[in-house]
Amino acid sequence: MGKHVKSFLLLVCTVLCFAIAAIVFFTTRKNESRNVEGPWPECISKTGEDCKDLIIQDGLDSEKVVIIPEGSMVTGDYDTDRVRIYVDEDGIVQSAPKRG
Repeated sequence: MGKHVKSFLLLVCTVLCFAIAAIVFFTTRKNESRNVEGPWPECISKTGEDCKDLIIQDGLDSEKVVIIPEGSMVTGDYDTDRVRIYVDEDGIVQSAPKRG
């Protein structure tokens, strides 16, 4: 086997090892830096959709995470499985979403 082929194979193996290590790290680490039960202050200044994606990643049912324009009328019931994300006229979250 030529010198260039060996170098290329070594490079490919190195890249694959780093890729596998990154996948394992990001899929197995615990999310210790955030409270997955809410509220979600990290959503402030994000779009409503980005915030919704973040909350769904924490394991909530996508149908129970709703984006609502600020000032809209909502039901008065309390549902610990529901999260309301209030957004301004630009679709940006201005206050931390919470369960209820």
